[in-house]
Amino acid sequence: MKLTKRQSKATPGDYSLTILPLARAKLALRVATSNTSMDDVITDLINAGVQFIESGLDYSIDTSGLITQYYDGFEETYLPIWHRHIVTTDLVVEYWNDSTWATVTASNYRLDLTSTPPKVFLTSTGEWPDDISDDLNSVRVSFKMDTTHSFLDDIKAAVMTYVAWKFENAEGSTEVPAGLMATINRHRMYS
Repeated sequence: MKLTKRQSKATPGDYSLTILPLARAKLALRVATSNTSMDDVITDLINAGVQFIESGLDYSIDTSGLITQYYDGFEETYLPIWHRHIVTTDLVVEYWNDSTWATVTASNYRLDLTSTPPKVFLTSTGEWPDDISDDLNSVRVSFKMDTTHSFLDDIKAAVMTYVAWKFENAEGSTEVPAGLMATINRHRMYS
């Protein structure tokens, strides 16, 4: 089966304001917090900023740190993990068997963090299930992202940069600020 990189995407608005609260954005933009006439515009800019950054990173930004990667099927002996900041706890491999998501027994696989990118390998005695559906996205790997380093702070700053750039250049420049692209490139997934 062909292996393709797909990520789950959360719905904008579910978490965007937890990344950059409206009051903080208004303060940074020098808009009076009592001025509610700009709230919808600034909220839309925050959501657009999160979407822009997610598209550059190629994964959803979840403040809990949960990432889910989808595959069209099991690659021969491994599944690559395209995310740079993976934590080994809570890694789960599941597959769709035409009616429900089933969990692959953890003793069948192991996580190799030393390879680039990290991979989920079959153990020497392990095997992938054979009752997998032929549907797209029939395999998913869920894992926790390391949120203890400066990742979320970088993302919050990048969203603020995006909001300020769009707020100040409503009709102007389409050139993305270099600092914003540098942050995206630093945290982009392996490809």
